[in-house]
Parts: sequence; C-alpha cells; structure tokens
Amino acid sequence: MRIDRRIFSTSLSTAVIRYLGEKGYSQAEMAKLMHVSEGFISLVKSRERVLTLEHIELVGLALNVPTGAFMLGVTKPKRKLDPARQRIFDLSEQLVLELDKMEAAIHDSHVSAK
Repeated sequence: MRIDRRIFSTSLSTAVIRYLGEKGYSQAEMAKLMHVSEGFISLVKSRERVLTLEHIELVGLALNVPTGAFMLGVTKPKRKLDPARQRIFDLSEQLVLELDKMEAAIHDSHVSAK
C-alpha cells in the first residue's frame, strides 16, 4: 500500500479553511487561490475531502507567503501553552522560517542559473 505524504489530514485541512475564513476570504476566493471549485472547499469544510501540499503551495504563492510561514499561522496555538510546549513551538517556528529562507535561496539559485 502506497502512502501519499502530500495529503493533509482532515483536521489540518479544515484548519486551513477556517484560518483563511478568519482572514476574510470567502469560499469563492479560497477556491480561486487553490485552483479548485467552491464545492471542493465546501467538502473540505465538512471533512469529506482533504487538501494537499499543492493546494497550500498555491495559497502561499498567491498570497506571497512562504509555505512554512503560512502553516505556522494556521497552526499557531490560540491558547497559552505551558513553558515547555511554548519553547518547542518557538524552536519549531524558528526552524520552519529558516527552511523557508533555504527554499527561497534554492529557488533563486535555480532562477539565476538559467
């Protein structure tokens, strides 16, 4: 059995849709960002479909936000964490932002090499 690691969980998928909604995006706007139908967004909201990494990458490109930074926004805890968990989140956040920088540098090196 092949496992596709580019598919998000239903919980994470609905969190992305909720986050975009909280930022003021309508279902139609979300669909346009992800190159899908409004019906697909509705199915994600109702946990009948899930997003893929490609959907998230499309959102990041459209909003000019690195994928990692976008997902940090989606998953940022809304409640106060205990100090140990906050430290883990903070270190994870630093790592993800550094990885976004590395991805940008790799992309820029490929563009300049052409």
